[in-house]
Amino acid sequence: MMASTELCLYDTSPFTIELLSVAMSISTLLLLILIVAYHIRDIQLFTIEEGIREWRVALTRRRKLRLVLELLVCALHPFPLTFRSSGSRGEESLLSGTVIVLSNLMFLRVYLVQRVLFLHSSVLEPSYQTIGSLSKINLKFHFVLKVLMNNCPSKILLLFVLFGWCGASWAVTLCERHSQNNSTNNIITSMWLIPITFLTIGYGDMVPVTVCGKVICLITGVTVQKIAADLIGVSWLLYKRRKCGNARLIRRCHRDVLATVCRFRKIKLKQRKLREQVSAMMDISKMQLLLQDMNTRMMESYAEMENNLAALVTKVDRLSAAFEELPRLLCDTFNRQNTG
Repeated sequence: MMASTELCLYDTSPFTIELLSVAMSISTLLLLILIVAYHIRDIQLFTIEEGIREWRVALTRRRKLRLVLELLVCALHPFPLTFRSSGSRGEESLLSGTVIVLSNLMFLRVYLVQRVLFLHSSVLEPSYQTIGSLSKINLKFHFVLKVLMNNCPSKILLLFVLFGWCGASWAVTLCERHSQNNSTNNIITSMWLIPITFLTIGYGDMVPVTVCGKVICLITGVTVQKIAADLIGVSWLLYKRRKCGNARLIRRCHRDVLATVCRFRKIKLKQRKLREQVSAMMDISKMQLLLQDMNTRMMESYAEMENNLAALVTKVDRLSAAFEELPRLLCDTFNRQNTG
């Protein structure tokens, strides 16, 4: 996609552009087929796990919506017809804008990276699945990412930063290429603008002028929290101070790094306490519902016991009245027998 877009914007050989665009469309078609096959296999595994014979039962509305959204996102790409122009300036600008938008939308396929990492990880082995089921751990992509961060954190962070840096820089360059009197229309200046925006420094020496470039810089700026940006910034300053050899500045940067790390830990502790409080509130609400249910049952049992007790008192009263009448009935019976 990047090669065909660059060749199209620089008016290179039409045959090469068409060849690359057709190859891109064929690869997109293969990707759509693989996505459908992935969801078919997912439904099959779900039916086997839940013991469902009819696969249509597993095809819920959520699965349908997810499949449609994935196919729609992965189908977006610069089609071969978008690289053709009739020669007029208005149509050329419209086609170039369409190519820019569709090229940037192809970065939405990044979500497939987490699926590839999960499917090629070792968590799908029977040993991991057994441990996960016994420990009640949800073995999803978050678990795989934690394992990778524990094993090789520097490589994962480096890949993430490099991918985000290069991708955002090229996207800004693509958006700003046709702007006038702007210094961000080449990849070198864009690769300077993105980390400055990413670190929330913003010197102001270069700014995007197109809507597309502003949106990309805005997304780049909000992807990182202020504390993480401070940690990266003070770490970089610490590296620079170490090269200078000034002990006082090194100690100051050390203090800044430690202070930022402490802020990280405090925020993590607050988040953990908040989660525990939410869990405690949920447990209290559940206990309250259980107590209300028990109270309702006790009241019903008490009312039923009162009704039974009232019926028992009525029967005892009748029985006592019958016992009081018994001597008189016996006397009458003996008198009749003596008279007869």
